[in-house]
Amino acid sequence: MAFDERDYQEPQCPFDFSMWTGEPQERVPVQRITEKSDDYLSRDDFGAAEKHLRYWLESAEAFRDIRGAFFLHNELIGFYRKAGDEEKAEREIAEALALTEDPRIGKESTAAATLYVNAATAMKRFGHSGRALPYFQKAELIYDRLLPDSDGRKGGLYNNMALSLADLERFDEAEAYFLLAIETMKKVKNGEQEQALSYLNLCDILALSDPRIPKYLDLAEKLLDTGSLPRDSYYAYNCDKCAPVFESYGRHEYAEELLIRRAEILNTGMTEEKQENS
Repeated sequence: MAFDERDYQEPQCPFDFSMWTGEPQERVPVQRITEKSDDYLSRDDFGAAEKHLRYWLESAEAFRDIRGAFFLHNELIGFYRKAGDEEKAEREIAEALALTEDPRIGKESTAAATLYVNAATAMKRFGHSGRALPYFQKAELIYDRLLPDSDGRKGGLYNNMALSLADLERFDEAEAYFLLAIETMKKVKNGEQEQALSYLNLCDILALSDPRIPKYLDLAEKLLDTGSLPRDSYYAYNCDKCAPVFESYGRHEYAEELLIRRAEILNTGMTEEKQENS
């Protein structure tokens, strides 16, 4: 099912906001939800990740926690993007956009801007970069107005916006946004992984003979080897994501090293989980 931009300007479904009136009985544990979801995804356990997120969405609705529900719709957009389910991603986008009608979320808030980035990233994933770009641009205007230059959300926006520009063969603009993403993530604690991803993305928009490619690959390696980076499920996820790129440029040993690191992290996590449950 293809995305239709009109669906995200004025959602057509009649949402009932009466369920969100009053103060929430309880708030869902956002950080814990994210950590567990990242852990499932790092293991490619998509079934458990979906069940986990949908359980907490139902809980947020039962608690009347509109901010929690908005967060979970965003998480599910990202999940269905990774899972390759366009129809379900479309539904989550529509439901999240409807919640921006409530002033507790708002259409011009940083929360709404993050939704626009998530929606646009999903559209790009399903081959609709032309439709994604206006949402990235809308998010950029809000972030520029409300966030400092050192905020990591800006780096994520610039990197994903650059990917859509590259799809549209607007390579000079894409390069500028990848470089902007890198400069932004230099100001963010533990932002080295995101910088590495942007350098690898830059390699993919350059001609194979471009002399900058070896330099960018070297920089990406150095950033991923940063000793202070937490070797957690997010790092494991990025190792898995980066390894094929290094492999494609002939850096077989480093690609294998990243996969070994991923396996070590996941095996350690499984051992710790068994000890907790014993």
